[in-house]
Amino acid sequence: MKTAQQWLTDLTSGTTQAYPNINRLDMVTGLTVRLATPRKINQANTSLCGAACLMYCLASLKDASYAQYVVDLYHTGKAQLGKLTVKPGDDCKSYKPSATKGIHPVDWVALASLRDSENDFFDYDEPSDEVGGITMPGDLVDWFKDAGFSKDANFTNFAFTKDEGTIRAVGNRFNQQHSVCLFIHSNLLDDPTEGSWTPNHWVVLTSHVIIKNKRVTMSVFSWGQILKIDLKVDNFCKNFYGYISSSAK
Repeated sequence: MKTAQQWLTDLTSGTTQAYPNINRLDMVTGLTVRLATPRKINQANTSLCGAACLMYCLASLKDASYAQYVVDLYHTGKAQLGKLTVKPGDDCKSYKPSATKGIHPVDWVALASLRDSENDFFDYDEPSDEVGGITMPGDLVDWFKDAGFSKDANFTNFAFTKDEGTIRAVGNRFNQQHSVCLFIHSNLLDDPTEGSWTPNHWVVLTSHVIIKNKRVTMSVFSWGQILKIDLKVDNFCKNFYGYISSSAK
C-alpha cells in the first residue's frame, strides 16, 4: 500500500486530469500543505462543512487514504473512499475554483466531488449551491463508516438544542479517542449570545472538553482553523444540536 507521500509523488508526475480548469501545481501545493497541516482544509465560501469535517479526520488519521482519494479523483474523475464510490458530474469537474477568492482547488476536488456524487436531486457544481452542499447527520455517519471508521453514535436533533449532559458526553467520546463532529448553528462561533431555530454547521472537536464554573472550554476545527471556544454553558447550548462520533479502525 502506498504512503501519502507516494501518492503526492504520483500527483506531481502525473499527466492525466479530469478537472480541466484546475492547475496541477495548485493541486500539488494544496495537497502538500494539507498532508502536513490537516486543519488547512477549508470549505471557505461553500456549505461543504460536513465534507470538510470528514476530510480533516481522514487527513489527520488516515493520510494515505485521503491522498489516494484526492489524486484518483484529479486523475480519473472517480475515486473509492473505502466502500464509497465517488464520481462527480461533469459540471462539478468543470468548475474553476479560486485559491485566493474562494475555495482552494484541492478542497473543491475533495469536498465538492463527494457532495455532488452523493446528491440524488441537487447538483453541486458551484459554491452558491447552498442546498446541494448541505450534509445531513445520517449522511455524515455513513461517510465515516464507508471511509473506514466504525459507526458509533448519532445524537443529533434538528428542532431541539442539547444540554450540559450532552456536552459532557462529547468530552467522554473524545477522551476515548473518537472523532467527534458537533452539529451546531454558526452563532455558537460568531455570536454565541444569540440563539437559533435549527442547526446549520458542522465542526470537529480537537481538544478535551472542560466544564468549570458554569463555563465550557474546548477547541474545534472549522474554516481552515482551530478555534478556541470559551463560553457559558447556557450560551453554548443555545446553538448546540448534538454530535456524531466514530473511531478509526
